[in-house]
Amino acid sequence: MPRTWIRLSGSGSGSGRRWAYALLLGVSLLAVLATPAAWFGESKLVYELRNAAHAVAFALACIGWLWLREPESVRSRWLVLIAASAFAMAVEVLEASIGRDPVSYRDMLNNVLGAAIGFAAWLVYRGREAGMSARLRTGMLVGIAASILIVAAPVLVSLEAWVDQKRRFPVLFDAAFSGALQLTESLGDLDEVHIAIEDRAVSVTLLSGPAPGLVVWHFQPDWRGFHHLVIDVENPEPSSLGLDLHVRDRASSFEWSDRFNARHSLEAHTRERIRYSLAEIEAAPRHRNADLEQMATVAIWRETGDADRFILHSIFLE
Repeated sequence: MPRTWIRLSGSGSGSGRRWAYALLLGVSLLAVLATPAAWFGESKLVYELRNAAHAVAFALACIGWLWLREPESVRSRWLVLIAASAFAMAVEVLEASIGRDPVSYRDMLNNVLGAAIGFAAWLVYRGREAGMSARLRTGMLVGIAASILIVAAPVLVSLEAWVDQKRRFPVLFDAAFSGALQLTESLGDLDEVHIAIEDRAVSVTLLSGPAPGLVVWHFQPDWRGFHHLVIDVENPEPSSLGLDLHVRDRASSFEWSDRFNARHSLEAHTRERIRYSLAEIEAAPRHRNADLEQMATVAIWRETGDADRFILHSIFLE
């Protein structure tokens, strides 16, 4: 069958459509570059929605590019996809170079998948007009669906976790949360820890580094109406453990003076519920008050002592 669909030129719809898609291209790229940084601290769901938005933006951008250029040859159409994919990867490097975000390979994958989705969708649409074979069209649609699933899967997982968080609030974190380990990470790049769920609690093994511990984030951010933050933590080791803690809101810098800091000593084989006043947390930043409506992270790490493990049972408000 002649592959006339692959050589079909545009219908010459005029400059109005070209300007419309030029605007679409600009808005799509702006959505990737100018997504408010404030979104990051709200919830895991919003974080994953932002990542998925990269794919949507680059799909629209690729479609707009194809409609603007209306390439006729097979080679020129593939060059559009290659150029769009290269630009999709370059955007992530650009974000890192201006200090907005570190390079995210998953964002990079979402960008490229988005460009591929837009490219395939445009070919399917134009191929229908020019007699693309049913087998090829079905294959492209399956590829589009698979790519969309890859992009959407983290959003669906995070949606389940968000519903669980809403249901269990004012518990901010414990091992029973859906996707609990996705809400934690090592405190710093130089600190090596092993975080695992054991016996319905989160076990944190402190291996090496200047401040080995964990950060809990993407919890429900609005703490207004409560009086205390409670950390239920255990030292299961035969040695004492000196823990440091900091609490940050979304506007906080990484400066010591711009967050709440506390220290607590746990004797060997002890479990405690440590309570911190939210009034003190709010007043802790030196030049401002913390925003209790937009709390972002709780970090716990070993400052002193020989114990090489602690167990985090829960973090909650009361």
